[in-house]
Amino acid sequence: MANPHKGEFEFEVDGKTYIMRFGTNELCDLEDKIGKSAIAAMMETQDMTTIHISTIRALMWAGLHGKHPEIDLRAAGNLIASVGGLVKALEIITQAFSRSFPDPGGEARPLAGAAQTTNGAGTNS
Repeated sequence: MANPHKGEFEFEVDGKTYIMRFGTNELCDLEDKIGKSAIAAMMETQDMTTIHISTIRALMWAGLHGKHPEIDLRAAGNLIASVGGLVKALEIITQAFSRSFPDPGGEARPLAGAAQTTNGAGTNS
């Protein structure tokens, strides 16, 4: 079960529950993998005409590998297809990323300009 107080976001795909979290280690791993800041990568997600698909895959991997170390980059790419494609994957990533940076009251803070999403790819808690 995801712990929202730790910035965790839970979703389900094909009957399996996944927990995504962008903590310090996951963000550092992401930056090492893509060679740029995690914030820059998330800002890129706001423009589907310029974002690299490899960045989306790296974001999916980084958010999952802390709780699911068996997920490598290729498995993250396969999971993107399983959740319903790039747009649905970005919805999940954006929600999880928002939980990593809550406002002082503990609520998830959406990225400026980020698309508001629904819970169409699974459940969250």
